[in-house]
Amino acid sequence: MGVRKSNLTKFEPTHDGIFSAPDICNMKLEPLQWVIEGVIPLEGVTMLVSPPKSGKSILALNIVVENAIKAKILGYFRPVSQFDTLYIDLEGTRRRTQERVLNMLGNRPIPPSVSVVYKWPRIHDGGLSKLYDYATYHPATKLFIIDTYGKLQQLSKAAGGVGYSYMRDVEEVGIFSKFCDTMHVSVMLIHHTKKTESDDWIGMVSGTYGISGSVDTLLLLRRKKGEFQATLYVTGRDVEEKKYKLNTNMTRQLMNVIGEETDEDMELTDSQRDIVLCLHAYGEPKTPSEIAGMIGKSVGYTKRLLANMVEDGSIIRAGYGKYCDRLR
Repeated sequence: MGVRKSNLTKFEPTHDGIFSAPDICNMKLEPLQWVIEGVIPLEGVTMLVSPPKSGKSILALNIVVENAIKAKILGYFRPVSQFDTLYIDLEGTRRRTQERVLNMLGNRPIPPSVSVVYKWPRIHDGGLSKLYDYATYHPATKLFIIDTYGKLQQLSKAAGGVGYSYMRDVEEVGIFSKFCDTMHVSVMLIHHTKKTESDDWIGMVSGTYGISGSVDTLLLLRRKKGEFQATLYVTGRDVEEKKYKLNTNMTRQLMNVIGEETDEDMELTDSQRDIVLCLHAYGEPKTPSEIAGMIGKSVGYTKRLLANMVEDGSIIRAGYGKYCDRLR
């Protein structure tokens, strides 16, 4: 029996999508666009997570409305890109949207560049093709917000669909990544956290690590029920890991960043952080009685806190009987 000849000489390899390092380094690439510079890119998939009723929908709406009217985003970040938004609000109503937007705007004009829809098919039941169609016929729309992600996922096993799996989560986030790459848009998925707390905040995303590992940018909003202070955690492929302190005004439906949270801030108690946030927000010296009323504590307890905070440099005494933020 003769030796069978190899067909390898006839094999013609293709190298589609393979680039040498010099090729990549010499490419003229478009600069990265931003929803919020250094925090949320206007590219790829961003996921915003928090426990229920923490304000994640209000946070997302603040971002796009303030961008649309060219105001400081969250009262802190300068808008750098103008774009249209489609907000797919699968847990909202027209009445709720109207109330939120009007409260946010006050007397400012209503922006036409933010559109809202309240029904959308699941991603495997026509929802994906509908996204492509919308992006094709509305090329100015660069940000798609999906609130909530679970409403567009495949049905759960309990509902006759599939169960949780790492590969399923990777595949579903990958569907949105491909949509972003193909249509040159960005998607923000609003999602819930797990019921259990975790030392690693990234592990609090509901589902498997296939979700948190596949999105390009991940945000976690933490706010205790009834409190006006919150923390926004940020990490991602194109952003540095940071934490921002926020004040919330649920009457106005506003969330305002007041600065980055430092290791020193983490050493403060909840009541001390409340005092710092109040003094920073009001911008003028306050008496112990006024501060006690703002943080919901007794005057005696507040005075003891203030004395300790002056001693460790967290706040400063401004004249007799008044206190103010040290950054004032």
